[in-house]
Amino acid sequence: MKLINEQKEEIAAQADDLLTKNEEIQLQNSIIESKNRHITDSINYAKKIQKAVFQISEIDKGIEQDFAIFLKPKDIVSGDFYWIKKVGSKSIFVGADCTGHGVPGAFMSLLGISYLNQVLQQSITRKREVVQKEHAKVGIYYEYIEAEDELNSNPAAILEELRNKIKNALHQSDFETTAKDGIDLSLCILDTNTNELQYAGAHRPLVYFSNEKLITIKADRMPVGVHLKEKSFTIHKVRLQKGDCFYMFSDGIIDQFGEDSGEKFKMKRLLDLIKKNTRLSPAGQVQLIENEFDRWKGNHEQLDDVLFIVVKV
Repeated sequence: MKLINEQKEEIAAQADDLLTKNEEIQLQNSIIESKNRHITDSINYAKKIQKAVFQISEIDKGIEQDFAIFLKPKDIVSGDFYWIKKVGSKSIFVGADCTGHGVPGAFMSLLGISYLNQVLQQSITRKREVVQKEHAKVGIYYEYIEAEDELNSNPAAILEELRNKIKNALHQSDFETTAKDGIDLSLCILDTNTNELQYAGAHRPLVYFSNEKLITIKADRMPVGVHLKEKSFTIHKVRLQKGDCFYMFSDGIIDQFGEDSGEKFKMKRLLDLIKKNTRLSPAGQVQLIENEFDRWKGNHEQLDDVLFIVVKV
């Protein structure tokens, strides 16, 4: 009888111990859930900030071209970004893919946008004109008025200046010893008077459709950032026609594995899709690309941020 009572007491003690540990686990889980909610709320707020920055870029006054954008972050915030500006008769379009995704990529995207704005301001010539006026009391006088700004740079020069700023900000003095963070991007400047398109690219190509042909211009094989064999970026010039389209995109689409096939989406599939649907509006083309990407991915994990931009001249 004594043995049974001792066993009961031992079982009761173990039960109390388990109950205490269970309560501790529940408390820890509650703390973890609270911290996760706090982190998620913070990232969601960061998403709002990033979205606001993107929208400020997108609605830059004076953009005449019809364009559409498909941006699908892997996580809540994105390391891919777009940047669109108008200076005088020049429309500037950037599609960029920063190192990483999620929060680190998002910080890089904001750094990239900030420095692009700085470089652009350094590349603008503010023009003023002298206008002769006449007043009944004072007679003829002259007045300065602000004229249309002029962009005095090209895509390659902008990328090189952006590279210098990124390297300085990240303290990338030596390729062997510093972090390899950087930005892959396409930068296009369209002259709205002549329809001449200037392009420079860091790991990201330019695709354009003109005269019933889809043409790809390869990018320089180096990022905007530190690189083992740095050189000047190459500038490419193309004369487009009214109604032609050009395309910029990150590698998030072509590197995505499909649920059914287990294969990557690949560049050829993307180019075939573009070529078959150039008659659609930019919004229609973007919607088709988005639908096909989602269909291809299925329930497979999204591997990277996705960005796809269509501009119609």
